[in-house]
Amino acid sequence: MNHAAKTAARPPRHSPSSGRAAAGAATLVDQRDDALARLALAELARGQPAGPAAMERFQGETAPDQAEKPLPEDAEAAEGEEPDELDSLAETPKPSLAPEPELPARPGAGAPAGPSQRHAALFTADGSVRAAAPSAAAPTGRGRPAREAGVTGTPRVDMNAAGSTCTPDDILPADVDWEAEEDGKKWRAKATALRTAGQINVNPTPSLPNTLTTPNTANPVVGGNIDNTKGGKNHWKFAIKEMKEYHTPKGGRSNHWHSTVASTAHEQAHWDTDWLKNVLGPAWPAARKSIARVTIAKADAADAVAAKAKLEDEVKAKIKKFNTKTTKAWNAVPDEPGAWFANGYKAGQKVLDGLIGQVESFAKGQKW
Repeated sequence: MNHAAKTAARPPRHSPSSGRAAAGAATLVDQRDDALARLALAELARGQPAGPAAMERFQGETAPDQAEKPLPEDAEAAEGEEPDELDSLAETPKPSLAPEPELPARPGAGAPAGPSQRHAALFTADGSVRAAAPSAAAPTGRGRPAREAGVTGTPRVDMNAAGSTCTPDDILPADVDWEAEEDGKKWRAKATALRTAGQINVNPTPSLPNTLTTPNTANPVVGGNIDNTKGGKNHWKFAIKEMKEYHTPKGGRSNHWHSTVASTAHEQAHWDTDWLKNVLGPAWPAARKSIARVTIAKADAADAVAAKAKLEDEVKAKIKKFNTKTTKAWNAVPDEPGAWFANGYKAGQKVLDGLIGQVESFAKGQKW
């Protein structure tokens, strides 16, 4: 996994591209951690941040190339500010499961189906999150806001990357639309929309449908890449075993049998569920309320333009705090095979389960 360019960025959430059980790589799940895992899940399900001991399972044994994102320089100073909605925001996201991803088409029947269109998230003025209709022409990265609905944000995507990662961008003052509005004897800051962007990288799995080699994507048809040669890497039982172990303790991406669609589903689940829903879902409404605390006296500004100029510095400070909070929540997202609410691995396993079913049906039809 090449994260050399990940300086001062959020830590990617990824499916390991180097295969499972790499030398020196830390593995996360073992019997010793089961009690801590249950404790963390129980606390998270109640909407409470898990204690340090309970979260050690998820935060203390990351792989060597998965360093956490450095916090902004003002992170410590933010702790001493007057409490507001951002101060009370949980720094560990409440677990929420990803929806089932699209499954690949049956091998031999054309290219695998996959998430070819991105669902953009709209964060509206009332703090709600909804999915926009998919569009082949949907903009990527930061775009201009739709006047009536707020802002659409989608990740940039590289489908031929050296590693599979999902990395949200930092939230900057330029990403938050806000205005000064009259509120009795005050001018009050009002946040109206949020833009979010990021980067999804997918390391493709080779797809050689008629070649008895690995690594490969299973094509269980006559003349395909699955056979009944015991002890071989193309044996149907071996292929099934490798794919079944993906979302298990000490599992991960197989060196022999995987799928580009599974890797794409893994990273998209990080974006759609872990980032948009679990992190920003509660954080954006809290940020809007926090920003609304910024006021000046009505007599201090002649109009909304002048008021906004006087409110700006404090609003920027709130946005920096918002970024700090979302960074901490993102750093706490679990991304290890076998973790109970690792949405990336769950989404990827759903895709692999479809391939497993096809291999099993083919073997049965061949009377192997």
